[in-house]
Amino acid sequence: MLPGFIRSNAHLAFFSLVAVAASGFGQTFFVSVFGGAIRAEFDLSNAAYGATYSGATLLSALALLICGAWWIAGRCGAAHCW
Repeated sequence: MLPGFIRSNAHLAFFSLVAVAASGFGQTFFVSVFGGAIRAEFDLSNAAYGATYSGATLLSALALLICGAWWIAGRCGAAHCW
Protein backbone atom coordinates (compact mmCIF):
# COMPACT_ATOMS: atom_id res chain seq x y z
CA MET A 1 0.00 0.00 0.00
CA LEU A 2 1.32 3.43 -0.93
CA PRO A 3 1.58 6.25 1.61
CA GLY A 4 -1.11 8.91 1.37
CA PHE A 5 1.31 11.58 0.16
CA ILE A 6 2.33 9.49 -2.85
CA ARG A 7 -1.27 8.60 -3.66
CA SER A 8 -2.35 12.24 -3.59
CA ASN A 9 0.77 13.50 -5.41
CA ALA A 10 1.44 10.76 -7.95
CA HIS A 11 2.78 13.20 -10.53
CA LEU A 12 5.36 14.54 -8.05
CA ALA A 13 6.41 11.03 -7.02
CA PHE A 14 6.82 10.04 -10.68
CA PHE A 15 8.85 13.17 -11.45
CA SER A 16 11.09 12.47 -8.44
CA LEU A 17 11.69 8.91 -9.55
CA VAL A 18 12.57 9.99 -13.10
CA ALA A 19 14.86 12.80 -11.85
CA VAL A 20 16.79 10.48 -9.55
CA ALA A 21 17.14 7.83 -12.25
CA ALA A 22 18.26 10.34 -14.88
CA SER A 23 20.79 12.13 -12.69
CA GLY A 24 22.33 8.90 -11.43
CA PHE A 25 22.94 7.70 -14.97
CA GLY A 26 24.53 11.00 -16.02
CA GLN A 27 26.84 11.20 -13.04
CA THR A 28 27.90 7.55 -13.23
CA PHE A 29 28.40 7.77 -16.98
CA PHE A 30 30.54 10.92 -16.71
CA VAL A 31 32.73 9.42 -13.99
CA SER A 32 33.22 6.16 -15.85
CA VAL A 33 34.02 7.77 -19.20
CA PHE A 34 36.26 10.63 -18.05
CA GLY A 35 37.64 9.26 -14.76
CA GLY A 36 40.80 7.86 -16.32
CA ALA A 37 41.57 11.08 -18.19
CA ILE A 38 40.95 13.20 -15.08
CA ARG A 39 43.21 10.96 -12.98
CA ALA A 40 45.94 11.13 -15.63
CA GLU A 41 45.66 14.91 -16.08
CA PHE A 42 45.95 15.64 -12.36
CA ASP A 43 48.29 12.71 -11.64
CA LEU A 44 45.92 11.17 -9.08
CA SER A 45 46.03 7.63 -7.76
CA ASN A 46 42.82 5.63 -7.63
CA ALA A 47 42.61 6.29 -3.89
CA ALA A 48 43.16 10.04 -4.27
CA TYR A 49 40.58 10.23 -7.06
CA GLY A 50 38.07 8.28 -4.98
CA ALA A 51 38.69 10.45 -1.91
CA THR A 52 38.26 13.62 -3.97
CA TYR A 53 35.07 12.29 -5.53
CA SER A 54 33.72 11.26 -2.10
CA GLY A 55 34.59 14.63 -0.60
CA ALA A 56 32.89 16.49 -3.43
CA THR A 57 29.80 14.30 -3.04
CA LEU A 58 29.63 14.98 0.70
CA LEU A 59 30.13 18.72 0.22
CA SER A 60 27.36 18.86 -2.37
CA ALA A 61 25.03 16.97 -0.02
CA LEU A 62 25.83 19.44 2.76
CA ALA A 63 25.18 22.35 0.39
CA LEU A 64 21.80 20.85 -0.52
CA LEU A 65 20.88 20.52 3.15
CA ILE A 66 21.87 24.10 3.94
CA CYS A 67 20.24 25.60 0.84
CA GLY A 68 17.11 23.52 1.36
CA ALA A 69 16.81 24.65 4.97
CA TRP A 70 17.37 28.26 3.89
CA TRP A 71 14.72 27.96 1.19
CA ILE A 72 12.19 26.36 3.56
CA ALA A 73 12.88 28.99 6.22
CA GLY A 74 12.28 31.73 3.66
CA ARG A 75 9.02 30.21 2.51
CA CYS A 76 7.76 29.46 6.01
CA GLY A 77 8.96 32.70 7.58
CA ALA A 78 10.94 30.81 10.21
CA ALA A 79 14.09 32.34 11.61
CA HIS A 80 15.90 28.99 11.33
CA CYS A 81 14.97 25.40 10.62
CA TRP A 82 17.04 23.51 13.17
